[in-house]
Amino acid sequence: MRDGGEPGPHRAPAWLHGGHAQTIWPAFLARPPVRWRRESVAAPDGDVWEFDWLDAPAAPGAPIVVLFHGLEGSSICTTRAR
Repeated sequence: MRDGGEPGPHRAPAWLHGGHAQTIWPAFLARPPVRWRRESVAAPDGDVWEFDWLDAPAAPGAPIVVLFHGLEGSSICTTRAR
């Protein structure tokens, strides 16, 4: 961060230059397991809404973060689970 609290320009590491390498590299890193539970809700049009809740302790009154994926995606697809 700069003195005014603004982030500085992003500089990729010399050994990981280019957007393609930066996208692929995390696939090779170990990730901690994430525990979540799925809640399915029937929509009025006959579709199903599926909500995946993180099973982790949270402080009382903590905000809920909502992430929306693209069409036909899910929390278990490879682009989101990594």
